[in-house]
Amino acid sequence: RLFEDRDGYIWVSGYPGWLDRVDPGTGRIRHFPRTLYGPPGGTPVFATTAFWQAPGGALWIGTIDGLGRYDPATDTMQTHVDAVAGRAALADIRAIAPAGGGKLWIATGAGLQRFDPSTRAIESFHSNPADPHTLPGDVLQTLHQDPDGTLWVGTTAGLARWEGEGRGFTRFVHDPTDPHSIAGNWVMDILRDTQGRSEAS
Repeated sequence: RLFEDRDGYIWVSGYPGWLDRVDPGTGRIRHFPRTLYGPPGGTPVFATTAFWQAPGGALWIGTIDGLGRYDPATDTMQTHVDAVAGRAALADIRAIAPAGGGKLWIATGAGLQRFDPSTRAIESFHSNPADPHTLPGDVLQTLHQDPDGTLWVGTTAGLARWEGEGRGFTRFVHDPTDPHSIAGNWVMDILRDTQGRSEAS
């Protein structure tokens, strides 16, 4: 995966778990610790790296092993920034998006999380077959946020739109009897076209 930060650096992640930063102006490459992806000597795993840069410049990085934060002002990288005693740290992170109020939406392979960096509190959102206002599935693949703040969630069981506090999600799933339903349930990517329509693939 590639990501360009506000300073023009290109962040490059790859298999089996490595992260570099390329300076296009000089061609210099900075290597970051492989411990972002797990302990040294661990079994290589193919997994997505998620990036999101906060307005203040901090770069949030999600990997199979957890949530990291790079501060360009101090040139420091923190790992497992959500960790608190008695609670498992976040892992298997696939996407990150802003949630308002300084919080982050974090898509994982085990549901959607809303993380507050100031308190390290985490709210979890999961699928419940008996509740149509929950996610269609817990294995998340991607997140997309419209300009108005609307959050779209791509899962392996369909697409969902966050409707706000107390209203939950609207599901969009494939229905072979409905030609107007989405073409499949495994949603890998979401984008908004020039006419303001959200498209999923």
